[in-house]
Amino acid sequence: MNPSETQRPLPARGVRLLATCAFVDLALALVHVACIFAGEATARFFTAPRYVLELIRSGSLLIIPIVLFIVAALGTFGLYAWSAAGRMRRLPLLRTGLVAVGVLFTLRGLALIPQVATMLRYPGVFPWQVPVFSLVSLALGLAHLAGARQRWAALGER
Repeated sequence: MNPSETQRPLPARGVRLLATCAFVDLALALVHVACIFAGEATARFFTAPRYVLELIRSGSLLIIPIVLFIVAALGTFGLYAWSAAGRMRRLPLLRTGLVAVGVLFTLRGLALIPQVATMLRYPGVFPWQVPVFSLVSLALGLAHLAGARQRWAALGER
């Protein structure tokens, strides 16, 4: 048997990266769903804003649509990355959507710069999760953008 016949073809550039982005996006959505049921301590660990903690503390049902909006956004981000990876049908405005997702995560991640500057000047002002979550957002945003760049030609085909 010819060795070239037994080897699998390598996936197109960016496919694995975008599939990984989709997985992370969808995992983040599931974490938010879990936070609905896990309570205030979990929300505090994930650095939920003060008003969210107050809603949880008071037992307000308003927390459910807020979290479901976030879950829908993250789920949509994941579907766009999954579609761009070629794992499902093509979504509308795929290039634009994927770049928008990358830009949103990157902008969120750029909060890392003032956070680190503040933490160096005032140690202990933030919990350690704050810069870690910003770093994850930055990495995820850059990964979406890199995947979009690598798959740009394929994403333009109809």
